[in-house]
Amino acid sequence: MKRAGLVLVAVVACASRVSAGVATERLTKARAAAAEVQYQAALRLAAQAMEAGDASVEEVWQLHVLEAELWAATGDAAAATRAFAAALALHPDYRPAADVSPRILEPYERARADFKGPLAASTAQRRVDDARVSLTVRVVHDALGLVQIVRLGSVAAQRSSTDRDAYSGEVACAGSCTLNVALVDEWGNTLHGEVVTLEVGVAAAPAQAVAPEVAARAPFYRRPGLYLAIAAVASLAAGAYFGAHAFSEQQRLVALNADRGSGFYADALGLEASRKTSYAIMWVGLGVGVLAGVGAGLLW
Repeated sequence: MKRAGLVLVAVVACASRVSAGVATERLTKARAAAAEVQYQAALRLAAQAMEAGDASVEEVWQLHVLEAELWAATGDAAAATRAFAAALALHPDYRPAADVSPRILEPYERARADFKGPLAASTAQRRVDDARVSLTVRVVHDALGLVQIVRLGSVAAQRSSTDRDAYSGEVACAGSCTLNVALVDEWGNTLHGEVVTLEVGVAAAPAQAVAPEVAARAPFYRRPGLYLAIAAVASLAAGAYFGAHAFSEQQRLVALNADRGSGFYADALGLEASRKTSYAIMWVGLGVGVLAGVGAGLLW
């Protein structure tokens, strides 16, 4: 009977150690190493406790505090400030002991001065249909990026590609339901949890197809294409007229050159100048006409 009792005590003790988890065991060893001024060993054990992924919410912020004190003791004030900031985000009521060393107090005070509020979650819900609810979760006050996963019950929410603090997912809920929403770090430790009530609500009505509106065309006399077409015709006509005029002057110049007489030089100069002017006006008219024609076709 006594032997059976001893076996029962051993089994209970073993079960207790197993249920405590790796994080609890490493945290206890880290504190023991810190008490013996073995700071580097304590930091390694604290990191192992965090990375085990089975720390409770209380243990997570206590690990951040322990790491902050160890970083401060080893002279890394920046790392100590960040660890204190993480601890405050998870447990805003934390205060160091009254007789704590200034080396520890200074990074704590810096973290406290930058403290914006505790880590939290805001939610918005929309019923998809009679059996599903879409839930959007926004992580609040996570400047350090502690949250890497949001769980909706047992389902991991999808992180937004454009907003790192926004997560969403659909959960089964045929009536009024309650759901555990957990903010989780990269190792699987729960940083914050809350219960959200999903209301019965009304499923969103499916979007109705809307025929695209066709804008009524303005009367032809109000269309800019009409006036561009008129300008195109006028410009092309002017170009054709001056082109013909330039050709006529070219013919006269050839004839004058063949029958040189008195006054040949003065007449030739006059015809040459007139011909060049007519050619220039012709090309301008044709160019403007083409551009106006293209514009008329686009704006008609």
